[in-house]
Amino acid sequence: MLLLIKKERKSSFLQRQSLEYCNPQHTHMITLFYENDNIFTQDTYDKIIDQLDFLTLECPSCKHSGCLIKHAKYPRTFRMANSIITVHILRVLCKECGHTHAILLCDFVPYSQILLDDQVDILTSNNDEEFLSDNPNFDLSDIRYIRKQYNLYWKQRLLSRSIS
Repeated sequence: MLLLIKKERKSSFLQRQSLEYCNPQHTHMITLFYENDNIFTQDTYDKIIDQLDFLTLECPSCKHSGCLIKHAKYPRTFRMANSIITVHILRVLCKECGHTHAILLCDFVPYSQILLDDQVDILTSNNDEEFLSDNPNFDLSDIRYIRKQYNLYWKQRLLSRSIS
């Protein structure tokens, strides 16, 4: 009987995983805030992760603490002003609810290859041509896309919280 319960639980776990994959509104990320003045690299990310106490992290889905374990990694490419780097992002698995979560740093913008500081620079830039000449890894379509995303999704949220 115990084996059957485990099998059913595993089956529902797989169903939850496929629903999470198909429905991005259920995707949760854990964002870490840190202080670092160095150029961002894989080593920077790894050092921050190594200092992390997983027992203090709370699962964004079920709100349990101490239940997250290292699960997998996936590559994520970031374009910066003068370089392109790939960072292997850690995913953690909640032993309580079975959801997985990416561990992101505060510099990362979900689903974007352009870091937060660079997006702020784009939004505050008054001269697109000058910005593009100073940042060869970006193009006009990046600028348009970031401004569009800001106007569609972020501007009103920031204004409603008196942040912008």
